[in-house]
Amino acid sequence: MDSIVTYCFTACLLMHYQPGVTGSVALGLFVVLSQMGMNSVAETVGRMASEFYRLGNVSMIDLLKSSGYLQDPSVVLEQELEEVFRAYPDLINNWVRLSEDKRTSGGWFLVRPFHSHDSDDWIVGYDPKRWKQRKFPDGFKACAFFVKQEIEEYRANV
Repeated sequence: MDSIVTYCFTACLLMHYQPGVTGSVALGLFVVLSQMGMNSVAETVGRMASEFYRLGNVSMIDLLKSSGYLQDPSVVLEQELEEVFRAYPDLINNWVRLSEDKRTSGGWFLVRPFHSHDSDDWIVGYDPKRWKQRKFPDGFKACAFFVKQEIEEYRANV
């Protein structure tokens, strides 16, 4: 544990005094933190969108590679991701943002309920085939399903 504390302290100092290494050091810290916790891989995967926006200079593929997911994708189930989102509901916002920020002709999307359309359901679907949609009663289940589909698509492109 002392080595983790030392690493975190060193990383914080470097990020403060050497802005040019912020991304690589922060990514390293992300890797260290991904090794801790109940199902650390599920939690690390759940935090990927937040880290993507926080760091600003790292790809989702790089975050996925450093998460531990690629070594054994079976360790992250939708149910475990749902537990992560229930424990840290603010993480969902960045996954919705990631979905909205996509500039592609196809891919998975996550949509909040449309109260103006008399719907309280979250929607996850795949474009361009909009018929492939699922409705969810809450954001925890919807985001878990979306993230699992999204990271599997990333994994297929690694």
